[in-house]
Amino acid sequence: SVIPTLTYNARVVQLDRQQPETAPNAPISNFEPYRRAHVDAARISQGRAAYQRQRPRLQRIEAETGVPESI
Repeated sequence: SVIPTLTYNARVVQLDRQQPETAPNAPISNFEPYRRAHVDAARISQGRAAYQRQRPRLQRIEAETGVPESI
């Protein structure tokens, strides 16, 4: 229902193309430093709780569209 309202935003494309990991010949960064800085037990717990809160919505979407809840 939102697709007809979408508009092209050149700034978004410009920013997307400037991400460090998409630069030509950019090395693939090591995930471990990111994980240590951003993934902890509290964040995992919050994510699981958010998922549980959204399950009824996800199940409804799955029933309506056939797209599995896990997607």
